[in-house]
Amino acid sequence: MYYYENGMEGYTYPTVLVKGQRGYREIISYNEKDQIWYHAIIPPDENGLKVEIRGEALGVPFWMGPQEGPYIIHGAYSGVKDVDAWGGFWVVGRFEGKVKIPRGEEEIFQGYFLFDRATHIAYYAQYRREPQKRGSVLEFSCLAIFDENFIITLCTSRNPTPVRFPKFQHQGRINIIYNESYVFNDFALKSIGEKLQPSGFELKGNFECGSVDLKGRVIEYWPPSGWKRVRGAWWDPNGQRTWGRAFIKWSGQIRLNGKTISVEDAIGIGEFTRFKDSGVFTARGIIRYIPLEGGFYGIITDDEKKYLPLNLPEKYKHDGLRVWFKAKLRKDATTIYMWRKPIEILKIKKIKRVFRKGGRAEGLPKVKVAILYERIGDGRWMSRTVEDEIAYSRRLMLTLSSEPSGDGLHAPRNAWISQPKKEKDAFFMDTATDI
Repeated sequence: MYYYENGMEGYTYPTVLVKGQRGYREIISYNEKDQIWYHAIIPPDENGLKVEIRGEALGVPFWMGPQEGPYIIHGAYSGVKDVDAWGGFWVVGRFEGKVKIPRGEEEIFQGYFLFDRATHIAYYAQYRREPQKRGSVLEFSCLAIFDENFIITLCTSRNPTPVRFPKFQHQGRINIIYNESYVFNDFALKSIGEKLQPSGFELKGNFECGSVDLKGRVIEYWPPSGWKRVRGAWWDPNGQRTWGRAFIKWSGQIRLNGKTISVEDAIGIGEFTRFKDSGVFTARGIIRYIPLEGGFYGIITDDEKKYLPLNLPEKYKHDGLRVWFKAKLRKDATTIYMWRKPIEILKIKKIKRVFRKGGRAEGLPKVKVAILYERIGDGRWMSRTVEDEIAYSRRLMLTLSSEPSGDGLHAPRNAWISQPKKEKDAFFMDTATDI
């Protein structure tokens, strides 16, 4: 890839050149003043396929966050416990192009375009050195809808994991509607049909002085054979996931300041990932007695989700009992209790709280914990200093058996933390055990 600040090959604007196979070259150039994009595929000689496109940007760019950060969460990785964060922009508009077929005539074509430029990072893995097989990014919907009277762009994601990650993306923009542009974040996008490969969508929402009510039907998938199904994610080995694109025709209406725009067969394109869980999951939570409809026992998990166990053993029916459990969602179950999701318990254990007092944890041997100080207190990767770490450890009733040395920024290669010598306030630790 080559960059030419002053242009090349007849293009007088900043230009990027990519040398391809069999002598082909690809060029993209940008006229920043007039917001015009040029894209060309140039053959090695007159017998090759030649494509030239000129696109004019319309409206306001759709930003996912600054290119240099801070970023927003695009989705969760299927292979590792991490999230994909991104920053960048989309530019949309109209284009005209021409294609010359080898030993054939020149054909003219036109339509709409979307130019995508973004930077992706693995949010937590940016501080790690080892390579990771991150897998797919789940579960997002990114699409654009093109019409003579407007262009809609939006991205929204759903967190399919049991982890409470930072809030996932949900943002949109409506461009060139009566020559104006509006933020469109108050919307709901609903998939219609099969979970792993929807056949349609419904888009409803509000923006400043207006509203959107559209339905879309898929007219073509990419890949043409359908979205490939892959089994497994780190939180659900038997779940299924897909990736694909779809061409969609949209109909409905948009209202703005009392005016109505009737929409019929507006063309759209989108990229999607989907995940279908197997219904089996693990969690920690507390057994609660619910005094409704005659009374029953439920489980409220650490992330505040509520489940109705259909087969909770008698010995676990104690209000306030903390448990670890493995369960399967029972979407087919019907109960008289209108209280959250029914589940079938596959395995359950009581979480025993170990009471620590007087420098010893009852039921546990005396433990020493080795901490390797490499990044955590160097003052660069994290804002805490070694002195902060020492103070923090002591607040947790731990004592350092060795003090930092050297330049004051880096602790010794190994610093040992042991039990406190004097009795402090007691605290609890959780360990899972069978009753």
